[in-house]
Amino acid sequence: MAALTQAGCQPITKSQRITVASAGSISSLDPAQASTVHSLQLLTAIGDPLYSLNDDGSLQPRLAASKPTISADGRLVTIPLRTDVRFHDGTRFDAEAMVFSLRRFLRIGTLSYVVGDRIKAVEVEAPHTLRLTLNRRSTSLEGLLTSINFTPLSPRAYAKHKDSFLHDNFVGTGPYRLTKFNEKQQRLEPFKQYWGDPPRNNGLDLISLSNSTTLFGALRSGEVDVLLSASIDEDQRHALNQQAKRGDLNETVGPAMEIGYITLLSNAAPLSDQRLRQAISLSLDRDEVSERVSYGLRRPLRALIPPSLPGGGAWPHGQSTTPRKPKNC
Repeated sequence: MAALTQAGCQPITKSQRITVASAGSISSLDPAQASTVHSLQLLTAIGDPLYSLNDDGSLQPRLAASKPTISADGRLVTIPLRTDVRFHDGTRFDAEAMVFSLRRFLRIGTLSYVVGDRIKAVEVEAPHTLRLTLNRRSTSLEGLLTSINFTPLSPRAYAKHKDSFLHDNFVGTGPYRLTKFNEKQQRLEPFKQYWGDPPRNNGLDLISLSNSTTLFGALRSGEVDVLLSASIDEDQRHALNQQAKRGDLNETVGPAMEIGYITLLSNAAPLSDQRLRQAISLSLDRDEVSERVSYGLRRPLRALIPPSLPGGGAWPHGQSTTPRKPKNC
């Protein structure tokens, strides 16, 4: 799961299950509706996209067998699919299953506006070949092909939910399968028939705690193994960062998950004067703001462009911590 994480220092348990804590609940696991950070993170563990993006922005096949073939006019996209994939219920993954899932998303998805009218048709070209017909050439095709919201669903498991959401269950192709779900707790078990590299643990327990202090205390006491650092206050994040520097915790880095910014009321004097707004922008000491607000753990930006995109600037995207070795905290 790609996330900003912070893990506590506690003895390794014999079960080797990992307990992950965060704030906020998950109300729906349906890819046609999921939009929160926590729900999308969970979907990346129990579902697969057609492609992922390499560091250079190129497509890396996942459920696709190779890169897509695009016609000269950019409107016909042909995608070969893997032949060794099964869903968590044992159903084979093929072009029919992919078409079922994509058509379902386009029909009922609350995020279908992201696709808009770009996709004209989704069809089976061969048993393991998917064909997308676009209304026009798309400059954001990579975004569509790598979206976790397009993760395929078992047609057998979702036969009664072709036109309705299934909030409390999920049957996909990911490295973990869902065995328990409610808004505050989810249990994941490794999927033994997974087509790719299997998980290197005995499963995940995802729990939601009420506030930053509770999360911080659970980590310090060893109640949880991993803490989503975006769920805690800056002072506590800084305290964990200092522990990592002392060697009590390990830190790892994940993509930035949010951008904070200052807005000015520009439809009334004196801020209606563009020159004044420019002067304020030029006078802000972004490094000092970062140091005072987050102890330097949140890096300053000069534009509303995520660091992971061209023009966003190369910058470490956050921190996470895991135990170096069992210690008393």
